[in-house]
Amino acid sequence: MRLFGISAVILLSVVDLGWSQVDVGSSQTATLPMYRPILLGTGPDALINRIDTADLARKGQKDAAIMFSCSVKKDGSVLSASTYRGTPDSKLLEQEVLKRLSVAANP
Repeated sequence: MRLFGISAVILLSVVDLGWSQVDVGSSQTATLPMYRPILLGTGPDALINRIDTADLARKGQKDAAIMFSCSVKKDGSVLSASTYRGTPDSKLLEQEVLKRLSVAANP
């Protein structure tokens, strides 16, 4: 009986500690997940509109695709950026994307 009583007290104290740890977010981020994909929009500051497609075509870039990843601080500034899994002959596109992302990382 004593074991049950001690176990109940320990369990209730642990549950009480768990309830006291509440993540309080702002009203804007309360419903957002911690990690989410970038949303490439069509506004003037969107990455797709920063890429100089005419210069890429002039240099000989054909159809290509790359994947990129970037870390963004809580204040919205870019911490780091990298590219990976580029299609064959996507080197020029990769360089252009890194150039545009590095500008965002170092405004």
